[in-house]
Amino acid sequence: MVGLGLINRIVKIAKIGVAARRLGKSDTDDDRLAARRALASLFEDARGVTMKFGQLMAGGENDPLAKLTGGIEARPLSDMMPVIEQDLGRPAMDVFDSIEESTAAASLGQVHKACLKDGRTVAIKIQFPAIKDAVKAEMALFGLMPGISPVHKWGFDLGGYKSAFRNNMTRELDYRDEANRQEHFRTQVDVPGLIVPRVFTEFSAPAFWCRSGRKEKR
Repeated sequence: MVGLGLINRIVKIAKIGVAARRLGKSDTDDDRLAARRALASLFEDARGVTMKFGQLMAGGENDPLAKLTGGIEARPLSDMMPVIEQDLGRPAMDVFDSIEESTAAASLGQVHKACLKDGRTVAIKIQFPAIKDAVKAEMALFGLMPGISPVHKWGFDLGGYKSAFRNNMTRELDYRDEANRQEHFRTQVDVPGLIVPRVFTEFSAPAFWCRSGRKEKR
């Protein structure tokens, strides 16, 4: 049985495919610009793995797709609060005195400036609601891609690439991995002038992590 999440992702990816074909058939600069703007909007709406492909397609700063690499429109804090509270296991305002709206988002989540109850300024990174299900659906589509003849002729290890890509996305979707790597780097590397923000591991979970908002010295 095909899940609703997978169907939704198929529809979004199909729309992107149509827009990409329109771009390929564009004959004038105006048509190409309009097609790239439409494509950028669809990639932004899809987010997840699909948006990452849009980032790879981005050209120079005048390319509408370039906005995908520099941050897209953030979602309201009200959409993100359930993710924080599910990971914390308690109301967010039991831990934070304030949380500001985010000014930009990436493919899997967004960062908010916040203040802990003790007055310390922090940055909190939060995954989009249901982004794991969306990525899971995309990875299912990715795994069902047929082996295209030229790929075999080139001797490209498509299976190995799919496996590596899947493993990388699994790590990206667990923010504890990113938090642990940053904290390990902070405690192990001693370079004059290099300051790495401290991670609050007690406030870090798979879909949410918190680090110092100031560049504290070790």
